[in-house]
Amino acid sequence: MHIVAQMQSTLGSLQIPVQAEIMPVVKEVIQSPLLHAVALEGIQEFFAAYSRQTKGSADKLVPELFQLLVRPGATIPTAEDGGTQAFANVAKCIGTVVENSHVQATSVVDDFIKSVKVRKELCFSSDSVQRRLTPGSD
Repeated sequence: MHIVAQMQSTLGSLQIPVQAEIMPVVKEVIQSPLLHAVALEGIQEFFAAYSRQTKGSADKLVPELFQLLVRPGATIPTAEDGGTQAFANVAKCIGTVVENSHVQATSVVDDFIKSVKVRKELCFSSDSVQRRLTPGSD
């Protein structure tokens, strides 16, 4: 990953191959509870270089990475199976993207907060609907 990050930082022309071939693999790898230490640092370095060199990348990457945490049928394992490490990995990568997209950081964080609030409201409204539909639940 270090080599790819270095190449990306010096050759902007790698943007399409990185998005098409490398990014899907990286998104799968960061969901592993086995990823930590130097390997995680390499992936964070990749995201940092990609974010610095690709205009508008944070607007696209942060929601995509966030979806790894909240999507239905997520492949991230539960806490009992080491999932907390996987969630931490994804969160660290989101932080790296935001930190290295200086111009976009404020708007990305604002959009992220709005997304979390909407999801929270949806959860609460679906819970209240479920309680209303369940007989004897007052």
